[in-house]
Amino acid sequence: MPPVQVSAALTFLPYLNFFLNIGSPVDRWLEECRLPYQIYEDPAIYIPTLNTWHFISLGETKEGVDDLGLRIGHDHVYEALGLPLMASTLAAPTLLSGIERFSRGVRGISSGTGVVLARGEHD
Repeated sequence: MPPVQVSAALTFLPYLNFFLNIGSPVDRWLEECRLPYQIYEDPAIYIPTLNTWHFISLGETKEGVDDLGLRIGHDHVYEALGLPLMASTLAAPTLLSGIERFSRGVRGISSGTGVVLARGEHD
């Protein structure tokens, strides 16, 4: 059996709150996507990443939202990634060290996420 990728519920809250704010039936969708209600009370818990993507896709389809990622990214990037990770990344003395800090820190937020740097053909 392959490992189940998990993410901190904190990264899911901006999506959840978006749908709550527009009056979507979030509790029903959480149940349908097999996500715990504890997300509301304890955003430090870890939840299955695949289930969160199912919830987001369901919400986008049901509500006709085709730019959800842009809305969340623009308005909630610090909230979704956590202020400590963003503060550490932004305080790095160089771009490379910032990317390295981000790469190490993001693994604590989402088990299936990594950062890969590759040289392009123009290097």
